Amino acid sequence: MIVTTNIPCGNGRVHWLDPQHFEIQVIAYSKTPRYTFFKITGVEKDQEREVILRPDPYFDGDFRGIQGRIWVRRTEAGEWTALPDAEVEIAPNVIRFRLQLRKGEDCFVSTEPPREYPQTTRELFAIADAYPDEATMRVIGHSVEHRPIFLLRVTAPGNPVSPGKEDRPVVFIFAGEHASEFAGEEMVRGMLALVTARSEEAEKLREQFIFDFILNMNPDGNFHGWHQYNALDWLAHNYQEKTDRSWHHEFEPYFEGKLPDASPETRASADWINRVRPAFVLGAHSWLGHDGNPGAFYANPAALDEAMYEKICLLNQDAKEEAAKFGVDFETFSAANLCKGHLGGYLMSQNRALAYTIEGHMNMGRKNLQALGAALLQRWLANEGLGLQRETVPEVAR
Repeated sequence: MIVTTNIPCGNGRVHWLDPQHFEIQVIAYSKTPRYTFFKITGVEKDQEREVILRPDPYFDGDFRGIQGRIWVRRTEAGEWTALPDAEVEIAPNVIRFRLQLRKGEDCFVSTEPPREYPQTTRELFAIADAYPDEATMRVIGHSVEHRPIFLLRVTAPGNPVSPGKEDRPVVFIFAGEHASEFAGEEMVRGMLALVTARSEEAEKLREQFIFDFILNMNPDGNFHGWHQYNALDWLAHNYQEKTDRSWHHEFEPYFEGKLPDASPETRASADWINRVRPAFVLGAHSWLGHDGNPGAFYANPAALDEAMYEKICLLNQDAKEEAAKFGVDFETFSAANLCKGHLGGYLMSQNRALAYTIEGHMNMGRKNLQALGAALLQRWLANEGLGLQRETVPEVAR
């Protein structure tokens, strides 16, 4: 039997393997150890194995606060299913469960079912092929390791779509900034399905808005299974320094002209925002705590003007009401440090755009996350108090 994390999106060190159990060390890339993805192959007979996950021994962190699940997929094309909560022990320094393995069958295990960069790219191109009059693929930049950063633009036929020449509000929606936070990506997939549907409602949305979608803002992080890191962050990584080198903290100095040599992922997304001046920016992430609920972060009210804060309150209220229909709470938090380099917080504090950072939770499952994402976007775009149909962002220096 072979246990390996050497797969796309893989994360973890195989620390121990014997006939009774095996042990994986979950590597922390910038934040606490929270994400693992590994593959089991070469199973010669039906058997049961105990699986033990332990925190990265080089990082001063543990599993405290995690309220996630263990997800299993059998075969490459199989569906991800969660082990029953009662069968998974989660303690500060260990996650323990038993796994049924079948002869000749590959088995995939993860704390957050991943979406691989090549798969997502194929899906985006398939949408562009299926909707040639409404959807176009663009490359807005490349990662450190030269993977393209793809953006899918969706709008009605005939709408001006040249970057910087738009005559209606741009809605910029992205996921994958934190590359292993796939629950957020599921919410964005639901939003993408909403605006590309063959329905009268979707046609109206495409006529009113221009939608820009990025599902993999950090392609290298996705490929390697890193959490917040890009390739430069990993090269500069030093466990002893305990310094957060994550590229996503570069947005504030780059927008202010103080970091011309920012990471290419930072430059690509920031330059696009400067060019198209979106009216609404949605960044999607995920968390593993919070009792399995989705939620959102927004900038400290003290950093926002009154009109922006009123709109944030409307976003919060709409989200709580929509989440309640799914039987979950939508938890909202203001964060004082959200303006310090985080894209959404910076844009809010500078009145550059209405911006919001949503957090999915994989305990809801992929389908519910997608449905919730679609419901949230639909509700927000229809909320007249947000003024998205009328407002555009002022010109900025190019």
